[in-house]
Amino acid sequence: MLKAKITIICTLFFTVLYSESNFNHTSKKRSFHFVYTANISAPKNKSEVQKIWLPIPQTNAYQDVTNVVVHSSGNLPFSFHHDKIYGNKIAYFEIIDPRKTITITVKLDCTRYQNARDNFDNNVSHLNPCFLTPTNLLVIDNNIKKLAAELTMEKQSDLQKLHAVYNEVLGQMKYSKPLEHKGNGLGTGWGDGSTKWAMNKCFGNCTDFHSYYISLLRAINIPSRFEIGAWLHADKPQGKVGYHCWAFSWNSQLKQWFPVDISEAWKSKHLKNKEHLTDYYFGNLCVNRIQFTVGRDLNLSPKQQQKALNYFIYPYCEVDGNVIATNASFSYIDK
Repeated sequence: MLKAKITIICTLFFTVLYSESNFNHTSKKRSFHFVYTANISAPKNKSEVQKIWLPIPQTNAYQDVTNVVVHSSGNLPFSFHHDKIYGNKIAYFEIIDPRKTITITVKLDCTRYQNARDNFDNNVSHLNPCFLTPTNLLVIDNNIKKLAAELTMEKQSDLQKLHAVYNEVLGQMKYSKPLEHKGNGLGTGWGDGSTKWAMNKCFGNCTDFHSYYISLLRAINIPSRFEIGAWLHADKPQGKVGYHCWAFSWNSQLKQWFPVDISEAWKSKHLKNKEHLTDYYFGNLCVNRIQFTVGRDLNLSPKQQQKALNYFIYPYCEVDGNVIATNASFSYIDK
């Protein structure tokens, strides 16, 4: 009898644990435990100083982040900082005479809320001069200016202009990530978030879709910002996931930050077994995400010695001022 009860309890436990989730575009919120694991290899040569920066999610208008715990192999000391331009939160490690491979985990709880058209962020203090200027790969050249002007020539309101640019990117781009064209941070492949790549090649991932969109809007003086974090499976209560990004633009008439997720809109339209959500992702963000950082061409805090970061989602490391490759993995489990 006892054995039968244990069997039933175990069956129920694993049924609940591995049952499908159903967090779709109508879900109002999602609560989960998130784990960010960074691996930094030991320097090959004797070195004096190793510096490591990790992005740390923060509470904002659409997510509550709590119970943040940072732990490293060897219990290395660290400190929290915020970059001066965007206010991104950073965990910073500085190791003297580094000799070992380091693993750092960031564990946290998050509740993400649907960003719907009836709960827009209207905080004007979030306007930043950087949201109108080009970056190294998010360019505003004559070709972008010309196209942006043509697309919005007869549009009167900001909302109409946003919709025209959204439709242009959605119609011209294809979500495709062929390995032979993967970027290396220089704008010569997908995943770099290069406006020129997106405009000329017309394919890529979320970074390319939203860089193209942001450049076109900044070209007509509509402040727009790049956000990056991680994507959660809509139909799985736990799993390993990758990064994802989206964009917000300031609607000056309505005094609101207006969100889009164009790469997810494209996938909903073109991939099998997907509900068409192209209208939804113009002005809405579903709950299946967590935001880590804002902005492009980032200078960290303390400031790194090398050039500004294209975007900041993976751990960044310098050893004696030289950039060292790192890797990271993301996982979550619903609460």
